[in-house]
Amino acid sequence: MTGTAPVVEVERILAGRPRFLVVDAARWGDLTPQTAARVRVALARDYVKMTSFAAWRGSPPNVDLFRFTPAASPPAAAVR
Repeated sequence: MTGTAPVVEVERILAGRPRFLVVDAARWGDLTPQTAARVRVALARDYVKMTSFAAWRGSPPNVDLFRFTPAASPPAAAVR
């Protein structure tokens, strides 16, 4: 991505609280450590794993689907 700071772009996406995140375990190595850390924090704090599936027919499940779960987040009143 030319002209884009990966960490800033990931933070922008996560700030929008997408309903779903799809994570391909085989692609974690493509992320910078800072970007991967922010995704992992968001997954642990705000998302619940729904399922795993194979990216290619016949391969083991390596793609995870996560759903945004507001109940996993602090109440809006608690955020300042």
